[in-house]
Amino acid sequence: MGPSLRPGAVMKLNTNMRIIAGSVKGRSLVCLAGEEVRPTPERMRQAMFNVIGPELPGANILDLFSGTGSLGLEALSRGAEHCVFVENSFGALKALRQNIETLGFDPQATVLSKDVFQIEKHLEELGRAFDIIFAAPPYPLIENPGTAAELFEVFGRVAERFGTENVTLNLQNSPISQIPKKTNTLERFDHRGYGNAELSRFGLGATGSLNSIKTGLQDEET
Repeated sequence: MGPSLRPGAVMKLNTNMRIIAGSVKGRSLVCLAGEEVRPTPERMRQAMFNVIGPELPGANILDLFSGTGSLGLEALSRGAEHCVFVENSFGALKALRQNIETLGFDPQATVLSKDVFQIEKHLEELGRAFDIIFAAPPYPLIENPGTAAELFEVFGRVAERFGTENVTLNLQNSPISQIPKKTNTLERFDHRGYGNAELSRFGLGATGSLNSIKTGLQDEET
């Protein structure tokens, strides 16, 4: 995502940002001309969805810092039941809403124009339990130790309060991000690098649900 844009910002199709697979495979997504967006690299998206693909049919998704929606929309294309998109940049919201409408996912999408740091009360009002959480925060937020710690407190509370038993947090970060291996609530169980971007996956370590995730990963390897 990038900084908020003036209301007159121009949207355009980004032919380099497409839905990779599923019901709307190959469809291009709208971005904003001149916006300093940081879409999730296709290689990372492909790798991420190769891992979580079996979990997607019927899943409820929470897409934090959703930008123009590439992760949540990919999940819907691959069979997720519903996605809640959380974004508060004016420009990104315009593109996100157009992408949802163009791809025909209006009935399966909820857009919250809210600050992620204050999202809990709004999620409580929705009353949904999420199977998968995506998060692609601006890199400065997770490269600064103070804001990174605050953000992980939010991630932990959201996963614990609004996640299902086996909820996973799938975080896009930079190589110099301040990413803990374990917090009071979350524990990292997978970490992969893709050039200037990384994927860090977390489960609810404190509740014991992470054990079933690890068991599933071991079963896949054997």
